[in-house]
Amino acid sequence: MKFKNTNISATNTIQKKYLLIYFVISILFMLCLSTSTSPLYNIPYAGDTAMFQTIGKYWAEGSLPYVDLWDSKGPLIFAVNALGYLLTGQRWGIMIIQVICLFITLIMIDRIISQYITGKKVLLFSLLFLGAYSLVYANNCTEEYILPLLTASLYGFTVYIENARKNNYVHNPLWSLLYGITFAACFLTRLTNALGICGGVFVIVCMLIISKNFKNLFQNAIMFIAGFLILTLPFLLYFYFNHAFNDFLYGTFTYNLEYAGNSHFKIYGNGILAVLASIFSFMSGPIVAVIGIICLFKKSLLKGFMYILIGLLPFIWFIKSNGYLHYAIITIPYYGLIISAVYKEFIQKNKKSKIIKILLMSVCILQCSFGVLYTGKNTLISIYNNSNIHEVSEYNKVETNIIKMIPESERDSFIAYNTNNGIYLQMDIKPCYPYFTMQDWAISCNNSLGTLVTEAYSSCKAKWILVEDNGTELWIDDILKEHYSIAYEENKPFSSTVVYKLYKLNN
Repeated sequence: MKFKNTNISATNTIQKKYLLIYFVISILFMLCLSTSTSPLYNIPYAGDTAMFQTIGKYWAEGSLPYVDLWDSKGPLIFAVNALGYLLTGQRWGIMIIQVICLFITLIMIDRIISQYITGKKVLLFSLLFLGAYSLVYANNCTEEYILPLLTASLYGFTVYIENARKNNYVHNPLWSLLYGITFAACFLTRLTNALGICGGVFVIVCMLIISKNFKNLFQNAIMFIAGFLILTLPFLLYFYFNHAFNDFLYGTFTYNLEYAGNSHFKIYGNGILAVLASIFSFMSGPIVAVIGIICLFKKSLLKGFMYILIGLLPFIWFIKSNGYLHYAIITIPYYGLIISAVYKEFIQKNKKSKIIKILLMSVCILQCSFGVLYTGKNTLISIYNNSNIHEVSEYNKVETNIIKMIPESERDSFIAYNTNNGIYLQMDIKPCYPYFTMQDWAISCNNSLGTLVTEAYSSCKAKWILVEDNGTELWIDDILKEHYSIAYEENKPFSSTVVYKLYKLNN
C-alpha cells in the first residue's frame, strides 16, 4: 500500500533564507519575552516558571520529582527544565530548548500556510503568528514545549484533508506515529492540551471506518500506540523503578481531576484591555469551528467536521477552566488554518473578493498588533516602570533578608510557606519538604493534598519556616503552635494586612 503524504511540489519547499529568518526571530523572541530564562534579565523569579525550574534543577542534581519536590504537572516540563540546567548549569540553558521549540513551530506554521499561499506572503503570515503568540506567551510554561508537536500534527491533518479523496481516504500511519507522540507529550504535561488532537484523530478514525479501510485503520492504531509509548514508557519505567509510580500518578492525574472540576473561568486584570486580551486569546478555536460549519454547507464534510471538532473541544475546556491566557497556546497554531482556509475558500476562488482579503488582513494584523502591544506593556515596559515589578522587587528583598538571618549551616532545613516560590533559586536552597510553594492554595484546589502536607510538616524536619501570613487560618497552624516559635516578623511591603513570620523549631 502506497501512501501519498503531500501535495506540495518541490518548488514549494521552504527556502533556506526563511529558515535563517525563523531561527534568528526565535532567538530574539525568547531573549526579549522569556524573562525567567533569558540572560538579558535579572528580575526576581516568580510564578510557575520558578516551580518548574526548582524541580528541574534539583532533578538534575539527583532529587526525585513528586517525592522530593512536588507540583501538579506532568514530568515532561520538569525534564525540560532539568535538561536546561544540565546543558549550562544556569537558567539560560532552558532558553536554548525554548528557541528550538519556537523555531520548529514557525517551520510548521510555514508548511501549513504554504499549502495555499506562495511567495513572501508565507513569510509574512508566519511571522505575524508571533504577534498572536506573544499575547498568550507565559515563558517556560508546559504548552510551549508541546507546541512544535501540536503544530506538526495540525499540518498532518491538513495534508490528509487535501489528499484524502484522491487516496481513497487512506491515512499514512507515519502521521499517526506523530499523533501518538504528541498525545504522549500532552499526557505528560496537561492532558487537556490533547483535546484538539483527539478531535482530529477521531475524525480520521471515522473516515477510515466509513471508507472501510480497516487494514489501514489497524496500521494507524498500531503506530499511534507506538508513538505514545516511545515518549511515555521511559517516564513510566523511571518512576516505577524508583518506587514513585503512585506519586507520579497522583501529581499528574489524580490531583488534577478535582482541580479541574473546581475551575471557573474568569478574566485576569481590569478594564477593557483585559477583556480584549481574553477575547483575542481564545477566539482561534471558535473561528476555526465557524469555518468548519461553512465547509459543511459547501459539502466539504471531512474538512468541516475536522475543523469543528478541533476548534470546539479546546474552547469548551477554556470556558470551563480558570481562563489563564497561556492555556490558549495550544490553539494559536490555528492561526495558520484560518489564514489558509479563508485564502483558499474566498480569495483564490473569487479573486475579485478584495473586501474579504482586506478583512482577513485587518483581523490578523489587529490581533497580532494587540498581542505585541499588550505584551510590551505587561512584560517589557513593566520591567523598568510598572509598580507590580517594583512590588515584587521590594517584597523579594524583604524575604531574602529574612532568610539571610538563618545560619548557612541550617538553610538545608528551611521551607517557605505561601510565599514567593522563587526564593529557593535565588538563595540556592533546596526545599526540605516536597510541598514547597503555594501550599494553602494547592490544598484549596484538592483537599486530598492537605493530608500529605500535614504528614510532611508534622515530621518537623524543617528547623525554619518562613510564612506569608495574611490573617486567615493556615493549614499548618496547629503544627506551628505546637512545635515552633516566631523568631522574627516584618510587614510585607505595600500591604497593611500581610506579615512575614519566620518560625524556628523549638528545642
